Amino acid sequence: MLQQFRGCAINASGAAVGPGTAKIPYPATCADINYLPFNPDPTAPWPEAPPMGKYEVVAGSKYFLNQLTLHDQVEYGDGDQARVDAALNDTAAPLYWMKTKSKFKSLDWSLASVQRQRWIPDFSDPHLFFRQTTYDGAAWQNDQESSFLVEVLDSDGTVRTSETYLRKEFLAENRVSGHVALDHTIGLLGKPTSPADQTAHMPVGLALVRTTVKIEFYASTNPFKQIAMPDIEGDGAVRVTWSSMPNEPFYFPVTFVRQASLPTSCYSSKDGTTPVQCSSGINPTAELSRPKNGKFFEPGESLSVRFQLRDGDGNLLHERDQLNSFSDSFMEKNNGLLEFNFGRFFNLLEEDNEAVWQILGPIQDSSHFEQFNTERPPYTQFPEKLSGLTGVGQLIPTAGQPGTLVGGENIRWSTVQPVDIPPGAKPGTYALYLKIGRHALGERITKGNVVYFQVGQAEQTQYPGRVGNCQICHRGVLSLDNLRHGFSVDHIEGCKACHKTNYYNFSRDVHLIHMDSVKYPFPKNQCTVCHLVKESAIRSNIEVCSACHPAVHGVEFFGQQFELYGSPNRFTECAGACHKQTTPTQHILPAN
Repeated sequence: MLQQFRGCAINASGAAVGPGTAKIPYPATCADINYLPFNPDPTAPWPEAPPMGKYEVVAGSKYFLNQLTLHDQVEYGDGDQARVDAALNDTAAPLYWMKTKSKFKSLDWSLASVQRQRWIPDFSDPHLFFRQTTYDGAAWQNDQESSFLVEVLDSDGTVRTSETYLRKEFLAENRVSGHVALDHTIGLLGKPTSPADQTAHMPVGLALVRTTVKIEFYASTNPFKQIAMPDIEGDGAVRVTWSSMPNEPFYFPVTFVRQASLPTSCYSSKDGTTPVQCSSGINPTAELSRPKNGKFFEPGESLSVRFQLRDGDGNLLHERDQLNSFSDSFMEKNNGLLEFNFGRFFNLLEEDNEAVWQILGPIQDSSHFEQFNTERPPYTQFPEKLSGLTGVGQLIPTAGQPGTLVGGENIRWSTVQPVDIPPGAKPGTYALYLKIGRHALGERITKGNVVYFQVGQAEQTQYPGRVGNCQICHRGVLSLDNLRHGFSVDHIEGCKACHKTNYYNFSRDVHLIHMDSVKYPFPKNQCTVCHLVKESAIRSNIEVCSACHPAVHGVEFFGQQFELYGSPNRFTECAGACHKQTTPTQHILPAN
């Protein structure tokens, strides 16, 4: 994985990577990815410092390009009402910056225009919103025949090996799934009074204004096209030349290290205590204590879960009895285990970098549920209370949790976590979902595992089978367990374990991802591809419907998207009011 932020390569912790002794053209100072511009002065400079980070790759090993991220942005805090009002209503200025001032100004921006505008609830306060304007249609976006020449350089700048990747060999570049983002976003706003309201309401006295060009190509469809790193030690670089910007190559400094010189920072798979070298890969496991009756847990019974995060050879990536701390992840002392990083989340727009777990059950009751996070779902989930920013259980404390900003950043949680099954838990099969990411020695990988256990009865139950068929497209190297979340298609009805609606509408995003995709091979109105039963296809709320039909009702229901409580609200089903007895005629729905 190769990533740049504002012209500088970054590593797993978000630190800017320095060139060391490599003779390459490279910035003398780099932007701090973890900076948040809450200063109300829009002229305040973004902090920069000489890049000191390292990005190590194993000499003599083979790699393939699975992700390329190139990012530029301008962001500032502003408390001036007139300026923020102007920014809210001017859609031309952000596109002008992209075309003339960004690091990607030499791309062919002809035909670029506004694609959509969305109001997105702020994750920290449901009464605050981001107004996001997304641009699309630029000529370079539609050029699927462009290519990337990837060259590995030694410290003198000599090319040691190279490979060419085609843009069409990458699966994902969709904005909604976090890849190509051409955005103008204004955050910390109050809701508008009407569609015609041109005033930026700033209840906190400040707005965050940001214009972003993020270009990301992810998920190689040809991982067998590999690059053999030279068998040398010391500093070097990877140079990427995009055919759409042939005169402006991108440089990613690297440090070549031999396998034999890697530290013994993992722990042996045999005893969990002997220090050994880490291998590539990741395999998270969860082991549950045995039920008292030997067959299933009773409602009200307590159990314990032992988490073990291992590399591809089964060696522990942490001490046997305790996990790594928040500080470890930022100081790169955690063998590449990823944990929540504010800079990656806010500035690089990369949301999927957490070590998380969640229990849902019984799985036969796994059902559609979209309400604000004060409501209880029709199934049991644990942890019930919000943890950190995502509403799921986290294995490593983050800065969003109590104590981590006042000394708690060095806490190391136990590998054993208690779970109290609610006294009224329904009988059936329960699932523990565990997702871990790792970014080490040039490899970025995510793996999800699921552990099933019984509550109240020994007989196993199944998912309802309302949605599925992802394997029609997501198979082979593009199977879901090879993509960012790491879970197989078998668990598609368990997504709601973590993706419950806390501040955004997950169903809307799923539809948008496929609606906007130029690679989705089916008609967009062919609901039977994913919806296995009719009930699952006609329950959508206005948030979901507007993913594909942004103006079907004009501005008639504009205010509903800002309502979280009562009825109707942003989660109220359109089908219940209008579209259940007479279904949309242009949609191809399941018969039953």
